[in-house]
Amino acid sequence: MNNADIEEALESVGLLAAVYRDVEPTFHDDGPNPVCPINYPRRYRVLMGLLRTLVAKSEKSRRVYDLTTKLLLENPAHYTIWHYRQDLLSVLDKDLNDELCWTESLSEDNLKNYQLWHHRMVLTRRLMEKPESERGEWTMQGELDAVERLLQLDEKNYHAWSYRIGLIKEFNQYDLEAEPSFIQRMLDADIRNNSVWNYCFFFYMREARREKWKEEVDRAKDAIQKVINNESPWAYLRGVLRKMNSDLRSVEDFVISLSSNEYAEASAQWWRAKLEIAELKGQADQAVAAADRLCKVDQIRLQYWQKKMIAIEAK
Repeated sequence: MNNADIEEALESVGLLAAVYRDVEPTFHDDGPNPVCPINYPRRYRVLMGLLRTLVAKSEKSRRVYDLTTKLLLENPAHYTIWHYRQDLLSVLDKDLNDELCWTESLSEDNLKNYQLWHHRMVLTRRLMEKPESERGEWTMQGELDAVERLLQLDEKNYHAWSYRIGLIKEFNQYDLEAEPSFIQRMLDADIRNNSVWNYCFFFYMREARREKWKEEVDRAKDAIQKVINNESPWAYLRGVLRKMNSDLRSVEDFVISLSSNEYAEASAQWWRAKLEIAELKGQADQAVAAADRLCKVDQIRLQYWQKKMIAIEAK
């Protein structure tokens, strides 16, 4: 690859070729007989070649920083570049708020890119290490609001939810007044979103709130009444009760009351709850009847419920 190719690659991404004229690219060597060579675009190969050379020399300068910017736009999943960029941020004393804004602009088109979310956590940790007066416009609530904006693009994004849990847990942000409102907004937007219910359990079912755990039983009941066949609040209810060293027998009256719901007879979740209660109470006939009904309303698990009936009858 000649100098003209290198200059063309640099200028195509807005970098001045003269700045890198003293750098000889180190190209990746797949060996004489590669099994599955990756046909990277020429521009990417040139930029990576330049970065390899500069990293090998441990150079930490503005031109290396600019190179990482262009390469991450080409390949935002390149962990090694992110790692080196984090060192550059410190050495060059870059504004972390600006870096966060740039990272978020990349996130919108790469919502499930682990490296982006990890980089964001690195930036947040560095900002939290600073005195509040040196954090610029950044606040923890602002960071949580940014996560909510990204969740609006993908409400079940595992990385976004994990990141939010990390923020609350690592920095002990359980007392933020806006967090309960956020949870309720997400549930109102999609009451079937199991990711919200999982976060809800994380946030509310901690030891410090033990005296309010009963409120979570009511939260699950309200959601079940709205959509009886929604598996998420049923799972939440079981989890809350288990945390309270209890089970569905403690809410049997509630389960029975749901029989007036117009969708109850066709609800696999309701019949499953009835089956579970009957088994816990040792009521084999009722348990078999519930399993038989589940064979009809939960056809996708037909064989499971058939085997369940056989197991109950064999006891």
